[in-house]
Amino acid sequence: SMPMPCAEGTYSDEIGLSRAAQCTQTDPGFYAIAGSTRQTECAVGTAQPDAGKGSCNTCEAGTFQDNEGQSSCRICSVGSFSANILSCEKCQVGEYCPEGSKTGSLCPIGSTTAGRGAQSFGECGCRAGTYDAALGDEITCKQCNADMLCESTGVTLASVPLRTSSWRHSNRTAAVYKCGT
Repeated sequence: SMPMPCAEGTYSDEIGLSRAAQCTQTDPGFYAIAGSTRQTECAVGTAQPDAGKGSCNTCEAGTFQDNEGQSSCRICSVGSFSANILSCEKCQVGEYCPEGSKTGSLCPIGSTTAGRGAQSFGECGCRAGTYDAALGDEITCKQCNADMLCESTGVTLASVPLRTSSWRHSNRTAAVYKCGT
């Protein structure tokens, strides 16, 4: 009779085996093609959660694996994304990234984030020189007037600082007056 190789998902570096049950099953994080004499680590960007497999699974977008021989892909944390299965990177300026993002979600037109790594829509705000005039969950950016100090990202109508010797009736109005007028 003819010798038979160990099946896919198993391996053996011994000769003279008499039955398939003598082949060794691969461990999680490893694979073996038919006839293998050793198990092989899953490559970077892949993982294998099960024992006895002939291949590894490619990580899905939004997950990554930067080590060899792993049994699972890692999920990108909030504020980061993974489009390349090898790593996560901080979300770009003007985008926010919930956990497991494969790309960033854009802030509304005219708005941005204060920097990289924004985690939620709530971190989107109007650009410096403008303020958010909306009172609800929407963002409506308006140009600041000369008496408003809109030097940072994310200024709202309620929080816009005023120059000294300026005032307004309430934090819900954009009308600014000089003191003494």
